[in-house]
Amino acid sequence: MPNPFHPLWGDWASQFYRADAGEQYVAFGYTAMALALVGFWLGRRRRVVQALAVLIVINFVMTLGPELRLNEGNSIPLPAKFLYAHAPVLGNIRTWARMVLYLVLCAALLAALALSRLPQRRYRVGWIVAAILVLVESVSVLTLSEIRPRPVDLWVRDQPGAGAVTHMPHDFGAPREYYTLLFSDRPANQGHGKFPPSLYREGRNIFVRFPDESSLRLMQRWQTDYIIVDEAAMARQNPDWRAELTAQPLVEQVYREGGYSIFRLQRKERQ
Repeated sequence: MPNPFHPLWGDWASQFYRADAGEQYVAFGYTAMALALVGFWLGRRRRVVQALAVLIVINFVMTLGPELRLNEGNSIPLPAKFLYAHAPVLGNIRTWARMVLYLVLCAALLAALALSRLPQRRYRVGWIVAAILVLVESVSVLTLSEIRPRPVDLWVRDQPGAGAVTHMPHDFGAPREYYTLLFSDRPANQGHGKFPPSLYREGRNIFVRFPDESSLRLMQRWQTDYIIVDEAAMARQNPDWRAELTAQPLVEQVYREGGYSIFRLQRKERQ
């Protein structure tokens, strides 16, 4: 599926289905896709090539998971849903997108088949050109996806103190942690892992109550100085979040720009 985070067509793609944190997306290069299509066409009468094409189709459908969630809130059930519910072993698969591994291997074989059909005098040159194109594609995408600091990151970086930064709403993902650690020059007290310590897991359950006072008290214990709030994302979860937060005596708004608000949290008094 088209990557909704792609710098060129991401906005166009995101109108069709709901975006996650990025774990579900695997992008083939144009060179690899073109070679795989050529390899399929050249070997379309061979049974092994037909089998590879069938495997690609099956695994592509499996990568979409149990259901395809659309932006308007609807969902389309897919074959993986039946397997998840009725196949004892397959019911333990957590991320169906990882089935793309088999798709990648099949496409690589088709691409190699296309290159292997080159005339002997052009064989070495063809492989070198293909490798160069793959490398150029990889490098060109990096410049399009360069991460730059947001105004809120630069503002926090220039403030005194060394307390932690918390992002809200809490989504248990990594991108906001990168912003904090790369640009704010402050510690992050949010993290994500497969097997977090039980005490931290309990704390995350309190974090999601934001802007409840219990979440602010937890942030105090975790030495938070500033809370960066994504206004649009927070409004989708709780339309009254700003009124509820400003009513809390523990925080004060100190900055607002670019769809983000920053609140300073009072330090916890030492007993």
